[in-house]
Amino acid sequence: MFYMEDSLLAKEKQEIAEHLSHCDECQQLLESLRKDLALLNFEKYTENDPYFYTRLKARMEVPAQPASRRLWQPALFGALLLLAISLGTVVGKQFSVEQGSDDGLTSELVPFDGLQEEPIEQFLLTFE
Repeated sequence: MFYMEDSLLAKEKQEIAEHLSHCDECQQLLESLRKDLALLNFEKYTENDPYFYTRLKARMEVPAQPASRRLWQPALFGALLLLAISLGTVVGKQFSVEQGSDDGLTSELVPFDGLQEEPIEQFLLTFE
């Protein structure tokens, strides 16, 4: 980088120039860096749009939205959101699984109940 900016001492610059004359890989790297920096310098400066201020002034002269519209938009959005939540709740209740008693669950677990088969456990649980 310092070599390209010409900010090295004469001796250092000469050593790098000698190295570059023998090393193709470093020559390619230096050329790639030069192209990249040239592209960055080109992108740094953009042309001004001559009609920018004219368009800006025209937009500033257009009246803003009426206050009633600015007030109704959030209110309408809130009402639609409330309607959607209410509708979702009603539909969700219609398709929900009814909660019944636990009789089905206990009948499914009876084969795993070892208390009926082992009297010592029953004795220990009822022991006072």
